[in-house]
Amino acid sequence: MPHRPAVTDDERAGAATMAAVQENLRSHASHLHHLVPGATTHRLGPVELADSGLHHDTFNTLCLASWSASLDATTAERCAGLVRGTGRPFSFWALGQRQVDDARRHLPRVGFVAAESEAVMTGPVPEQRWGATSGLSVEVVETPEGVAEYAELLAHNWTPPARDVARFLVAAAGHLTRPGSRSVLVVGRHRGRVVSGAEVHLAGGVAGLYGVATLEAHRGRGHASTIVSAALGVAASRGYARTCLQATEAGAGIYERLGYRRVDVCQEYAFGPSA
Repeated sequence: MPHRPAVTDDERAGAATMAAVQENLRSHASHLHHLVPGATTHRLGPVELADSGLHHDTFNTLCLASWSASLDATTAERCAGLVRGTGRPFSFWALGQRQVDDARRHLPRVGFVAAESEAVMTGPVPEQRWGATSGLSVEVVETPEGVAEYAELLAHNWTPPARDVARFLVAAAGHLTRPGSRSVLVVGRHRGRVVSGAEVHLAGGVAGLYGVATLEAHRGRGHASTIVSAALGVAASRGYARTCLQATEAGAGIYERLGYRRVDVCQEYAFGPSA
């Protein structure tokens, strides 16, 4: 039998970290769909598919259901067939170099197109409490009206604004504002207007950061750092010690200054009208 090198402690720790990140990504991608009319989830072998029923790929996603799972040609064909039948755009998120290699091998053959490449980053949740800094009044969203304000902010990450992104979040407002929800929204106000915000998703034993957004006219003032610190304050209050996120190359430097480090890569593959 061929000799297999022993797995080191660092390799075990790295695998455990990525397994937690994978579960957070999977949970975040699908946890609201059973609450939103018209939204559905499906299992296609090792892949979990979340379909918002709307025409935007932010909430139309596919990813492997666990870190140990693998993508093969047959599963890729099944995924393409299902999403093709909807007529809506979807994104497949491959997490970690092994998944990226599998995705590169199988997904383009069935119609997926390589899109964004991001860094997978992790870090400790700081223990300090958060407060208003960088000129913002920071608050946890606790009302449907607050969800609508955050949804409008996030929609403006696209030009023109992605109204279906806002519609999905507004439809899920009752869950997002429920005590004990796995996802918590945090926003920052300037002169009463929401100009920055983020979502922290608590699953897999880690606090995942998603949807960090600042209105274009208010960028460059440190608002993103303020909002991230606020979101991590929520995670700390729930007993979470580790945090994760996916960041573009342009944004990675901000998170490195906040104590995150790069641990792997993440690749998006797009399918449908916007691909």
